[in-house]
Amino acid sequence: MIVLGTAGLMAVGAWAETSGKTALTLTLEAAIERAVSSNFILRAAERELEALRAVTAVAGAANNPEVGFSLEGAERGTTETADAVKEIGVSQTFSLGKLALKRSLARFDYEAAKERLEALRAEIRRGVKEHYWDAALAEDRVIFAKENHRFQQRFLARIQDRFQSGQVNAADVARARLETERARNDVLLAERDVKTARARLNRLMGEPIGRIVELSEHPEEIQLTLDAVGLAREAATLRSELREIHSRTQGARIARRLAGADLWRPDLTTNFIWQRGARDDSRPSWGAGAALQVPLFNQYGGRRREARANEQAVEWRRRDVEASIEQDVLEAFWNWELAGQQVRLWRDALDQGTEAMRLAEQQYMDGEDDLLVFIAARREFVAATLEYLASLRNHHVSLALLEQAVARDLTP
Repeated sequence: MIVLGTAGLMAVGAWAETSGKTALTLTLEAAIERAVSSNFILRAAERELEALRAVTAVAGAANNPEVGFSLEGAERGTTETADAVKEIGVSQTFSLGKLALKRSLARFDYEAAKERLEALRAEIRRGVKEHYWDAALAEDRVIFAKENHRFQQRFLARIQDRFQSGQVNAADVARARLETERARNDVLLAERDVKTARARLNRLMGEPIGRIVELSEHPEEIQLTLDAVGLAREAATLRSELREIHSRTQGARIARRLAGADLWRPDLTTNFIWQRGARDDSRPSWGAGAALQVPLFNQYGGRRREARANEQAVEWRRRDVEASIEQDVLEAFWNWELAGQQVRLWRDALDQGTEAMRLAEQQYMDGEDDLLVFIAARREFVAATLEYLASLRNHHVSLALLEQAVARDLTP
């Protein structure tokens, strides 16, 4: 009889399907590095940030001057001999004291976008960890499914031998054959799950979807002591969302000041005109002028009210972000704590299931129990094994979520 105990499950060997393609062997850290450098969504967000940097450079630039030129003269075929009239005009609009505010507003928008990009990187890293452990779990399930299938084949052979000698009936042979086919189906499903998990991991890493990935790490029991309150304090200083809301707060203040500047410091427009040929003595002439936009209507007052409302809204969002970060950390910690408890629960259940299956097989072979008792015990053992493997994966994934909530790696 072949029984996979806890120790056997902890030492899972490398598994990969054969293919003509070159397999990619990855540690978890290597997978994260590939995703951070090659993920399609992340690359797009980086280019969008570069575009925003260009907008920032333009925001503080002065207005371009307007230059006009005109020429008048007598028509052809006439007897007019007057000189042509030439005119050149230049107009320039000055934003009095507002260019610096516009530069600052654009800069804070850019800083907020940088922090959103950092939050996206954290999400990508968390996603890679989750899909990496999903793929590792799928590989472990394939290994166990194949071991279980081989066990069922050997057990069927033993039942057939006993049937030939008249020790069991044909119904037992049929039941054993059914369990063998059930185990074969489990192998097929597990192999499908490996392909699906690899495809999801490849997409995150920016690799071809069908590329074969061999994982050099598999989930094991985690020995780690963490403090929820201390982690929440760390997150309150490390999370990029706080830096983003800080930049948005500064930007809202600048926007309010800019709205006030539109009201009290209107744009100044100056112009200069040079002419030749307009005077009877043909001497050149020139003129200059200036104009201010007068805020007679309520347009700029509405902008100030809008800016004040936006500033207050950002302040309330800041409070919500602080509360949500603490909630994220505590919920992630509780889930991680629960996952660790479930690992220990299913490890004990697996040991008990292994012993129950051993006893049921022995009693059946001794003629003390029906085959159905052994089949039920074997199914319970298989279910406990799969639950234990899944609990290992869940413990690692919950740690990844906790690391994202705290904004730092927690493993030594």
